[in-house]
Amino acid sequence: MSSLCMYVPRALEFICVFLESAVGGEEDLVKCANKAYDESLRKYHGWIVKGIFSVAVRAVPYHKDFVTALKKDASVSSETLYSDMQAALTPLRETINELNRFYTLRGQHSDDTV
Repeated sequence: MSSLCMYVPRALEFICVFLESAVGGEEDLVKCANKAYDESLRKYHGWIVKGIFSVAVRAVPYHKDFVTALKKDASVSSETLYSDMQAALTPLRETINELNRFYTLRGQHSDDTV
């Protein structure tokens, strides 16, 4: 199995932590992105990739723009959006955990840096 497959649960972990922070009430999405990076990807990255992330995080949208972009319909309330996001986070977390178990059981889990 390709080591590239390990990128899937790592990326999903980043997304999950980011959304958990945003749904949890953090208005500053840069803080959400940095928290997600610290908890999911930082340990796998060398200094060059860490530097690239610190530049890329500056492109994170404002909270209001992020919420507007996620709404399919302008009539959907932010509360409904957050409720739907929260409902999606539990199965996402379960999927990430299952992927990690899968890779660990098959000896495919790696903490190598890129």
